[in-house]
Amino acid sequence: MKYTPFHEQRFRAQVNQTLQQLQSILENTRHPRLAEDDADHKYDDKFALAEFLANTAIAAEMNALERLGLDSEKLQTLCRWVHEEKKTVKIKFQAKDSCVLFKEQDVDLPFIESRTSTTEISSHASSDHGVRSSLFGGASTSKETIRKQQVTTRVKEYHWKVSLDYTLSLIAGVGATTDEILELQSRSSSGLIVTSGGQAHAGKGNKGVRPLPEQTLHSPLELDLTWFVKMIHPSEQICQFAIDRTVHSCKTPRRNDKVNEAVQYHQALFAWTSKVQGFFRRRLEHDITKKHSPVNRNPSSGDDTRLEPKSRGILIGLEQEPTFNGKLVTIVEWVNETQRYKVEPQDKNAGLPALLIVKPQNIIPDSSFGPPLSAVSSDGMFVPIAPVFEDGSVLGMQEVGSFLSEQCRSIDETIDGLSKIYPPRQLVKLLSIAEATIVVMCEHLLKLALAYEDGVDYIENLLKQQLATAIGKDIKSSDFDNFMAYHNQKLFGSEFAPNPFVYSIRRPNHDPDGTVSIEVTRQKTLAISTMVRHIVGGDSIPSIFMSIDAATSIEMTGDRYLHGWMQHHFTTVKKPEFQITARARQFSSFLLVTGTMMGANKFDPKDAIIVSNKDEVLIPLLTETLPSAKEFRDSIASLSPEQREFAESFRTMQLASSVFGVCVIQLKPQLEAVLGLPNGSLTKEIQLTQDLMTLFVDYQIPSDLMSFDGRDDTDQASKLEIVKAHVKSIMSVIDAEKEKQLKEETRKADMRGEMSFTGEADDQVVTFSGADCYTEQSVSMSTSMMETCMAPDESPPRGARRVRQVGGSRFNASPKVGSIAMAPPAPQPAAAFKRQAAPQSFTAQGQRKGESVYTPLGDGREGGSDGDDFTIIPKLLDRKIEDFDTDGALRCTVIKAGPHWTRRRQANLLTPMQSEGLNGAAIDDEKKKAFDLLGAVTRSGVLPIDCAELHVIIGVSHCFENDLVGTVVQDNVNPIAKVEKSALLLASSIFKKPYIFLIRDEEQAKRLKKSFPLLLASEAG
Repeated sequence: MKYTPFHEQRFRAQVNQTLQQLQSILENTRHPRLAEDDADHKYDDKFALAEFLANTAIAAEMNALERLGLDSEKLQTLCRWVHEEKKTVKIKFQAKDSCVLFKEQDVDLPFIESRTSTTEISSHASSDHGVRSSLFGGASTSKETIRKQQVTTRVKEYHWKVSLDYTLSLIAGVGATTDEILELQSRSSSGLIVTSGGQAHAGKGNKGVRPLPEQTLHSPLELDLTWFVKMIHPSEQICQFAIDRTVHSCKTPRRNDKVNEAVQYHQALFAWTSKVQGFFRRRLEHDITKKHSPVNRNPSSGDDTRLEPKSRGILIGLEQEPTFNGKLVTIVEWVNETQRYKVEPQDKNAGLPALLIVKPQNIIPDSSFGPPLSAVSSDGMFVPIAPVFEDGSVLGMQEVGSFLSEQCRSIDETIDGLSKIYPPRQLVKLLSIAEATIVVMCEHLLKLALAYEDGVDYIENLLKQQLATAIGKDIKSSDFDNFMAYHNQKLFGSEFAPNPFVYSIRRPNHDPDGTVSIEVTRQKTLAISTMVRHIVGGDSIPSIFMSIDAATSIEMTGDRYLHGWMQHHFTTVKKPEFQITARARQFSSFLLVTGTMMGANKFDPKDAIIVSNKDEVLIPLLTETLPSAKEFRDSIASLSPEQREFAESFRTMQLASSVFGVCVIQLKPQLEAVLGLPNGSLTKEIQLTQDLMTLFVDYQIPSDLMSFDGRDDTDQASKLEIVKAHVKSIMSVIDAEKEKQLKEETRKADMRGEMSFTGEADDQVVTFSGADCYTEQSVSMSTSMMETCMAPDESPPRGARRVRQVGGSRFNASPKVGSIAMAPPAPQPAAAFKRQAAPQSFTAQGQRKGESVYTPLGDGREGGSDGDDFTIIPKLLDRKIEDFDTDGALRCTVIKAGPHWTRRRQANLLTPMQSEGLNGAAIDDEKKKAFDLLGAVTRSGVLPIDCAELHVIIGVSHCFENDLVGTVVQDNVNPIAKVEKSALLLASSIFKKPYIFLIRDEEQAKRLKKSFPLLLASEAG
C-alpha cells in the first residue's frame, strides 16, 4: 500500500498487555475485546473507535505532561492562548553545559615490579635432576630467582567541573514576551569528572586535554502543541476530538483530515520525546559520565573496576530484592574466595540488612553524577490505548475514567520507585530524580504515541483483512485485470465490447498470410483488448495518403479500424510493457508500417518492414501519459493570456499527435494489381511470387517490365503465362549479368596473378597499340566503360598488342592478357519494354474493384460512412474527461514504436529459427526496402492500394494513486466504478454514440444511472 505499513507484531505485544490490565480494572462480568473479535460492530462503529482512540490518547498524554509540570492552571492558560487569542503554542526544551578545570594534582601510582635472575652452580659429582655435564667432565646447575619490589610512578590527574542547565517551558506564538512564556521546570547541576594526563614531569606545566568544550549551547527541541490544545475543551478541560464524516476528504476511519492531523501530531510527539530523552542518555551518560577516568589507586587487585574498602556504591540489578536497587551502601571488603563484596547500608533507615553479600555486577561506585539512566524504565506504566469493543460499541466515559486512574497510579508508583534510586533534585548531582522523571515520562509519551498510531492503523488493517476474507484471497492488480476483461463483456453491447487486438491478414475465402497483434511483452498469449469501430473501405470513404519520400505519396483505400485502448495503472505495480507482434506464414508476405495520423487523410509513416516466410517481428511500444485535463486546467489557471494560449496550442498538438497507426499492406493482391493479373492469380504461384519479390526488393526492377499489357479479354491463364515469360526473361538477363560479372572478376584475378608473377604492380597503366588504338585505363575498368569502347561482337584489331607503359618505355605484354572477351548485352524481351496500359480492373480514379478483407477475430464491422478525422478525437475526449472525470485520473496516452526491435527468421527450411536485433541503421535499412517495394507495386504512387488496412489506436490510461488494495481500503474507492466511467467516456468517443446506447441491457443501464447520474443525464436532452 502507499502508506506506512501496519506494525502488527509491535501492536500485538502492547495491546495484549493492555487487555490483561483492562480485565483486572473492570468487573469480572465485563469482557472488552479487540475489534476483530467483536462481530456485532458495523462500519460506522469504526469511526467511533477512531474517535475513542484519539480522545483516550489525548487524556493519557495530559496525565503524562502533568508530571512534567503542566498543571491545571497552566493548561487553562494554554487553552486561552489557543481558543481565544488564536495563538500557536509549543513546548520547548533548551539546554547548555560547560566544562572548566577545577584542579589538577600529582598522584603517586604504586605498582609491583618483578625481576627474574639466573645463577649457575658448578660441582664435580652430582647425579641429581637438573645437573648437566661440563666441558671438562664436571657438572653445573642453574637457579632462577624472582625478586619483587614496589615502584612508584607519579602521574597527573585533572578534575573538571561540568555544569548542566536546562529549561522546559511553554511558549505562545513567535517572539513571545515574558507574559507568553510558562516555565514547566528547570534545573542547574554540576559534577566532577577526573581524567589522567600521563606521567608528571617536574617543572613542566601540562594542563591536560579538555574532555568537553568549555561552553556548549544545544539546539532547542520544540514541539507544536496547538493541535493538542485545540482538542481540549477550554472550560471543562475534556477531550473533544471528532471526525466530520460529511466532508469529501473523509474517506475511511483512518483516512480523513482529522485523523491525519492526529497522526501527524503523534509522529511529532514521538520525535520530540525521543530527542529529549536521547539528550540525557547520550549527553550525560555517553559524553560526560564516560569521560570520567580517574587514576587507579589499587593496582594489586588486578581489576581496574574493583571498589576500595570504605568507598560508597549503589545497588543495581537485584531481581530477587528489587526494592534494594538504588540504595547507597559502603564497601566493607572484597571476599576473594566467593568473589563477592561485603557491604553495609549507608543509611541505617534505608530498609537494608546490616550486612549484605553482593556480586560485582550489582554494585556501581557512587559519584557526583548519581545512578545511571539505565535504571529508568516505563515498563510498569499502564498504556490505556487499545482498539476494543464491547457488545458492538466502544467503551463509555466511566470505563475510560477507570483506565486513566490506573495510568496515574502506575505513573506515581514508577516515579516513587525512581525517587528511591536517584537523589532529590536539590542535591548538586548531574543526575537526580528530576532528570529521571523527564526521561521516564518521555519514554511513556513515546509509547502512548506509538499505541495511538498502531491503533488507527489496526482499524485500517482490519478492513483489509475483512475484505480478503470476503473475497477469499489477497487480490492483486492482475486479478483486477481479469475481472475487468470479464466485466466489460457484461457491460457493453456485443458490438461495442473490447476485443483482443489479434487480426488475421487474409483475403476472402483464403487462408491467412499471417497475423498482427499487440501483446503484453513476455506474455504472448495475452493480447490487449480494444474497443473497435470498423469502417469498411469504399468509394464513399476518402482515401488515406502516406508519403514515402518527397516526391511519392501512396494512396490507400482499404478498410480502417479505430481502436480505443484503455489501460489502468496502480502505483507500486510495475507498468506492463507491450509490443506489436507480426507473424508471416511460409511462402507468404505482407508489409507492416507504423506511424501517426497527421490529419483527416494523412498517415505519417515512421517505420516499415517486410514480413515474409515465417518471419516473426517484435516491435516494442512506448506509452507516455499526458497530464490529465484537470491537472492541465489547474496548471494554466495562473498563467498570463499569452502563456495560456501557448500551453493550450501545444496541448492540442500533443493530443493530435497521440493518434498511433499500424498499417498492414497485403502484397499478393497489390502485385496482381500492378501486373494486370486477375484477383487471386498469384495464390498458388509460389515461385513466381518469390521471384517477383526478389526483382522488386533486391534488383528494383520496374513493374512495367513484367506486367501484362495485352487485350483485356485474355483469359487468366494466358495473362499469367505472359507475366511468367517476362519474369523469366528478366531473370535470365540477371543470371547472364551475374555470369558475365563472375567471368570479369575471374579475368581480373588472373591478370593480377600474372602481373604479380612477372613482378608488375597491379595499378600500372596498360595500353593497346594499333590502328584503332584501343585503350584500357586500368585492369579494374568497369564493364560499362568497356562497352562504350568496343562493339558487342568486336574483338581487338589484328596485330594489336597489349603493352605495359612505364616511364615512356614499352614492353610486350602476354598474349593471354591482351585478349579480352566481352559479353554481349542481354536481349530485350518482345513486350517487356512496351509501356504498360492501365488494367481494366481499376476505375479511372485508379481504385481496384475487387475487395480485400482484413478480418478481425471479433465483430464491430460498420458499413460505409463519412470519413473521420481521427486526430480530433483525443481533443473531444479530453473535453469529456475534463467535464466528468472529477478525480483527474484519466489521462490521454501517447503511443509510439520503440527503437529496439527483434526479428526471428529461418534462413532456410532446414535450419531453426534464429533471433536478431534490429536497431538504428538496421531499422532504417528495413524501412528503405519496404518503401522501395511500395514504390514499385504502386508505380511510385500512381496506383492506389485498396488491400491496405489501417489500424488507428487512441490510448488513455486511468492512473490510480494507490495500489489495488490501498485504493479500496485506504482511499475508499471502488476501482470498478471508476474504470467503468472511463470506459464509457472512451467508448462514446470511439463509436460516436450516446452512452446509454453502448450499454448491454436495461439492468446495467439502471445501475449506471445511479452510479453516474451526471454522465448519463448529460445526454437526456
